[in-house]
Amino acid sequence: MAIVKAFRAVRFDPRKVSDPGRVIAPPWDSLDPEARRSTVDRDPSSVVRLLPESGPASTLGQWLQLQILERASEPGLYPYIQEYTQGSRKRVARGFVALGRVEAPGAGTVFRLQEPDPFGSQPAPPHAPDADLDPILMLYSGAAGNADELLAGAAVGDPFVEATDDAGAVHKIWAVTDPGIVSEVVRMMEPARLVLASGEEAYSGALELSRGDGSAADFRMMTFASIDGDGPGVAPVHRVIHVADDFDFNHFFEALGSYFDVYPLYGPDAIQGLLDKATPGEVRIVTFIAKPRRCLLMVPKAGLPAYGEGRSEAWRKLDSAILHGVVLEHIVGLSKDKQADPGWMAFTRGVEQCVGTLQGGGRYRIAFLVNPARAAQVREICLSGEPLPARAVEFAPRQPVGLVMRERA
Repeated sequence: MAIVKAFRAVRFDPRKVSDPGRVIAPPWDSLDPEARRSTVDRDPSSVVRLLPESGPASTLGQWLQLQILERASEPGLYPYIQEYTQGSRKRVARGFVALGRVEAPGAGTVFRLQEPDPFGSQPAPPHAPDADLDPILMLYSGAAGNADELLAGAAVGDPFVEATDDAGAVHKIWAVTDPGIVSEVVRMMEPARLVLASGEEAYSGALELSRGDGSAADFRMMTFASIDGDGPGVAPVHRVIHVADDFDFNHFFEALGSYFDVYPLYGPDAIQGLLDKATPGEVRIVTFIAKPRRCLLMVPKAGLPAYGEGRSEAWRKLDSAILHGVVLEHIVGLSKDKQADPGWMAFTRGVEQCVGTLQGGGRYRIAFLVNPARAAQVREICLSGEPLPARAVEFAPRQPVGLVMRERA
């Protein structure tokens, strides 16, 4: 059973911090040392200063006393929208922030999104001793009603927090404290099943702190977003690979034609549009090679070689599963060990970054561009207890650190 709770969120006090966009930070796993320094230097009230790794850290309690931060006046749930641009389209994602009870993935309510990163797990996020500084993203399905719609109708007046992040996404959060609405959302969420969509390291840390007695230690701040509704945007993760100097490209092209219908493209400018036009259930993979210059759209034929042993049919239809099992392993000859070696393969985001990695020269010689897993695939595969392949999907934009926070005490 999914258990969510209202709480008194903490925000930057608007009387002291007029622009929250200056003091929030990108997600920890994208915050390299240089970005962390620039975030700290931008404002003396940067949320990064609440971390011991940033030097003599303040605590959330101290900043509350100094009125840099303030608590919500009453416990509530916090409807949340993101306004962002994806390609040329303006989009809105919806969810809500609440406390969620942690439990071991696979025990019945919480399920993993995808397999661990083959290059090793992300380093554990920096730890603030007395606070949750950012939420874990939980996708949900099977709620007994439309919690997002109910909360959106109650989100009136000015947002509790509004901030624009460094990428230009606008984040708005309202506070809903009506006890009747809070109770109804809690009831709606009880039958829901949850997919742990980001923050696995933070979730593992919360599990270690939990006591199993229903106390505050059993709960972590989370953002809940419906798999079936206007949840966060999905973003693809592309692959670039290294091949030996004597790699036989003619044999590679011939082998592709044995298993895929192959259509030549005139250049990389058309890639994103062709990927976007894939219909539900249709697999499209684009191969880009800088030297010899080729750009190919590939659609699988029937009768692919064996791959994904022991996996479900739905899992085997994922773009990333076909890419790794058929193209990389069977055709290119890139073993699973090499696929987990950054000397042979790397992940990239976006067509421009992926293609640019090859055009800039260097080690990687072939790029493969795929669509992310769709919401229906996430629901069908993950909620059956089967994680997606590693990096089959990412969610963007992600919620910044420090937008709203939670005292653990």
